[in-house]
Amino acid sequence: MGGNNLNYNTKNDELFKDPQISWWLSWPVIIIATIVFWPVGIFLIWKRTTIDKKVAMISGNIINIIGWISIAIAGLGLLVSLSEGIGSDDVYMIIFFIVAGGALIFLGREVKKSAEKFKKYIAIIVNNEETSIDNIAAAIPTSYEVAKKDLQKMINRGYFAGAYINETSKEIILPKEQKAYNIDTSEKVNLNSSLEMIVVTCKGCGANNKIAKGNVDKCQYCGSPISG
Repeated sequence: MGGNNLNYNTKNDELFKDPQISWWLSWPVIIIATIVFWPVGIFLIWKRTTIDKKVAMISGNIINIIGWISIAIAGLGLLVSLSEGIGSDDVYMIIFFIVAGGALIFLGREVKKSAEKFKKYIAIIVNNEETSIDNIAAAIPTSYEVAKKDLQKMINRGYFAGAYINETSKEIILPKEQKAYNIDTSEKVNLNSSLEMIVVTCKGCGANNKIAKGNVDKCQYCGSPISG
């Protein structure tokens, strides 16, 4: 019996484990790629947001700000070039910063829009405990098909680990919480023990998480740090 419990807990740990980020999606590589050839850098930033849930939730504004900084650099460069005499190299750099800045602003807005939409889904499903896709779609609001597509995308990206869509009942089925987990000590915490469990709202995605009071953990929906 003990062996079965250990096997179950191991599988449960794997279920909520954050995805491994490939080296080519590391921030140093992304920064270098953006400087050397910005279209590749933009693509890598977008790709990172589809894998790293925490980045997807918080990076929209940051990307947008970087884009506007790039536009500002282009504007400053144009003013300096006009006052000192503009050359072909100056034109190239100004165009580079304008185009790169515009692309970053567009990407930032798209990432932010996607994050806000995902936060709505999380609030409805996790905090309001609504599983009917028809009701979820009405609350967004959007169509049933769009909601189903969005939810499947979120499941694929790990926002609802272990969940699946039941086409027959038109519901999203979430796995029941079995335990709390202390990532600092790797100590499994029995929910029926004397430890005081509290509900903490994640600052990243807004989801309510159960955590032992005084513990530090990760939001099981977006991976952002939370503390009890």
